[in-house]
Amino acid sequence: MEHIIPPPHDEDSVVSDCESSVSGTATMPQEEASLVRLPEGDGLHDLIKRRFIRGLGLLGPKTEVLSVHRNACADAVSKARLESFHVHARAVAKLREGNANVKYAWYGTRGEADVNDIVSHGFGHLHGPQLLLSSDDNPLPMFVF
Repeated sequence: MEHIIPPPHDEDSVVSDCESSVSGTATMPQEEASLVRLPEGDGLHDLIKRRFIRGLGLLGPKTEVLSVHRNACADAVSKARLESFHVHARAVAKLREGNANVKYAWYGTRGEADVNDIVSHGFGHLHGPQLLLSSDDNPLPMFVF
């Protein structure tokens, strides 16, 4: 990704999780080069892992995060989407005394194919008008009855 977010200064720093994903695979095939693996020790990797584990509550200590990947936004459409997001966030912040009110959430996939599809085409491609997310402090899937 060529848009750099500075490493967080504390555990609750806000980062763009929309540009990141937690994955259960250790490596990604070459053709999915738009996802870049973040190494352990990287500030963003450690922040996402810590928040994910903490949000699992009692399941956290029993959970192993195998890898964290970041959307590299390598193609023109991805770069445009990301820039559009940042332009919109800055505009909202300007209107609201510096508060863009950006909220982050977790999304559980059915696997690597879903992640690749989302990175390539966005969430609407998979879900249309309905998308279920878990709150930032609770990555366990939401259920609708």
